[in-house]
Amino acid sequence: MSFRAGFLRARLSNGRVIVRDTSNTRLFARFNSQVVSVAVENRREQSAPKSRLQRYVDTLINATGQVDVINQYYPALSWEASQIGSASNSTPSPSLSPLNSSPSLRPTSSLSEEHVEKMLETLAASGRPIDLQRIEEILADMSDIFGMVPTAETHTAIIRGLLLRRNMLTILLWFKNMPLKPGGVSPTLEHYHMFLEAAPEFTSFKGMRNIISDMRKDGCSPTNETYKILLRAWWKLSPSPPPPSHIAQARIFEEMREQGLGYDPSIPDFLSSAYVAQGLDRWASDITDSYNVIFSSHLSPQEVLENKWIPRLSHVLVNDGFRAALDLYAEYVKEGGCASSRIFDTLLRYCTTRDRLHRIAKVLGMQPGRPQWSMLIMEICRQGLMDEAFEVYEESKAAGIAPDATMIAPLIRGLFHHAGSPPPDSVVDTAIELYNDFKHASAALNLSTDGGRSAFSPGTDIYHTLIRNLTKSQNRQKYSPFMKTLLNDLLSQGIDIHGVAASITTIRMRLAGDEKEAFKEYQRGRLNLDRSGYESVLDAFCRISLQGNLSVPSLSLYFNIVKDMKKAGHGITVTVYNIILRHFGQIGTKAKTDPNYIHLMGKLVGVTRRVHDLITLDASIEPDAMLWNHLMDTYQRLGCFADAWRVWDQMSISGRFDHVSVSIILDACGHAGATHLAQQVIQRLKMDGYKLNLHNYNAWIECLCRLNNLNQALKVLCLEMVDDVLPDLDSVRIVRSFAKRPDIEVEILMRIRQYQPKLYVSLPDVQLEGLIS
Repeated sequence: MSFRAGFLRARLSNGRVIVRDTSNTRLFARFNSQVVSVAVENRREQSAPKSRLQRYVDTLINATGQVDVINQYYPALSWEASQIGSASNSTPSPSLSPLNSSPSLRPTSSLSEEHVEKMLETLAASGRPIDLQRIEEILADMSDIFGMVPTAETHTAIIRGLLLRRNMLTILLWFKNMPLKPGGVSPTLEHYHMFLEAAPEFTSFKGMRNIISDMRKDGCSPTNETYKILLRAWWKLSPSPPPPSHIAQARIFEEMREQGLGYDPSIPDFLSSAYVAQGLDRWASDITDSYNVIFSSHLSPQEVLENKWIPRLSHVLVNDGFRAALDLYAEYVKEGGCASSRIFDTLLRYCTTRDRLHRIAKVLGMQPGRPQWSMLIMEICRQGLMDEAFEVYEESKAAGIAPDATMIAPLIRGLFHHAGSPPPDSVVDTAIELYNDFKHASAALNLSTDGGRSAFSPGTDIYHTLIRNLTKSQNRQKYSPFMKTLLNDLLSQGIDIHGVAASITTIRMRLAGDEKEAFKEYQRGRLNLDRSGYESVLDAFCRISLQGNLSVPSLSLYFNIVKDMKKAGHGITVTVYNIILRHFGQIGTKAKTDPNYIHLMGKLVGVTRRVHDLITLDASIEPDAMLWNHLMDTYQRLGCFADAWRVWDQMSISGRFDHVSVSIILDACGHAGATHLAQQVIQRLKMDGYKLNLHNYNAWIECLCRLNNLNQALKVLCLEMVDDVLPDLDSVRIVRSFAKRPDIEVEILMRIRQYQPKLYVSLPDVQLEGLIS
């Protein structure tokens, strides 16, 4: 029996062995024998409620997503297990031979196959040499320590992690050496399809062709699905325009035929639709003809006739209309053609009404099936006619059609597309109802709810759309149970999470009880984050402080995430400071009206000043006007006018300010009663020839009104705003809102009528004439 030796640096402290560093797996044999004896003595302590081995197992179970913890504790677990195994070989007593006992009695039995696979995926996603070496150790130990044999699913987890790392060479080497690794597993078709689907993110079309070539060399024959993935990727990688050449794609068709693959009508249908979407109808016809000719020997006479007429029907439908297409269909029937699902789909293309669906069904003498209802729903959703789409959906269910992913995905996507952000509860509720319809129908049909695990599949699209938009919902308490259910469904189905890893992590953070738990959830998912993912996590972390017990976001934990972001190779930008300052400002605003937030004000001021210091000291960023504006606005919202003025003064001297900066400082002066400083701002801007915009003028007017200088505010509105920038209805609203008596409001309106007559006549107030008369 052979185990990987772990490096265990231990010391006896209150009867406990403390793991210090286990990163070097080769030093243990030369380690101090006295420490070894201490470790062995501790192992023999029968009175301990939980063995060290079990403690290591429990630690790893709770940290399967934390690469540092795995690298620290797994070697120790391996060594402990090896010592128990050695004892069992020398001592025949049953109590000392747990590794040879039944799996249920194995000390590591609580570490399930799912836990091991998650550890392997985490290490693979990290992808450092030490992490890849740890994977090799775990694979070698699986049989002896965990009672598991590495399988294709084990390698699926590893490959999933490697794909997140996006190192092409590492992935290729893993595929090449898989048969030589413990378990002797060769790459499967599913493994290669995972590779191909992710490949457009980090390699070229030529690189993908080489992957398929490697498949054949490894004895894994490509299928039609393999080439569908390749063709979709080609379109994704090609600049637009031009799209891939139909001549070049014809060479792929010939290769498919040489591989012995059969005719698949979905391939020319996909390519034809792709060309038509770019207005290349002739190319669409050519690519369909090319595919049909190459595979003509695989077709029946009826299929040959159908392939001849479908392009003609499609062309007439697009250019001459629906009636002309039905007339042409009659000619097709006279020539010996008959109705089919493909003919139905051709005539239904671009259709947005149920009447046309039923008319086609009547002419063809066949009832529409799920594909036809799905096509209709998708096209109606594409047109943005969501009410009509839901009516079609309900009618399809009444007709006995069980909804699948192709029907549900466009409805959910359309709902959120037209809902805005954050989505209202009514939209989220409807989306959840649709998802439940999808689940129930899939269960009744005994189908998986993944709808295809490919990143291109409609089933994946449903999960991704729901996850992205649930992270935007502000009603966390209401939707927490559904979020948990959705995440469990996603993981149990093995859905591709590429592109939504950050959303999944932020959902888990929102479901956490407090900041510390949220930080642990972040650590479990951090290896899957890109730059925008880290920014989403930072935003989610700040929001945690407003859940349950109100608090100020922890700067230490926040900037630990920023530190991880930098280590992951994502350069730090001003966005990381903008995010936290925005949240500070929002809490400050709420504290002015909600007494529950008042106790946070003192700490908010302190952490804002600390962030100000960090910005000043951070040499990796170049603060822009937006960042300084956020800082100045945050100080203003917290009532720290002196700090806000210092920021403005620095911006003014350096010239790094914009119109937003001017509005913020004028607003701050108004709330602080700083008449002299407000006038100083305006005078300096005028001296420098700076042109105020409408928002600046309105901020200046409101500032003057707050400073009890209504007459000066009216002077600005009536006499200064007469050339490039004219006052608007908001300008009038501001000055009227500060009129404390009716006679003052009348005076305001009289001046506006005298000096700004065009603005006066546009006022919507129907009582103006009565007020002035």
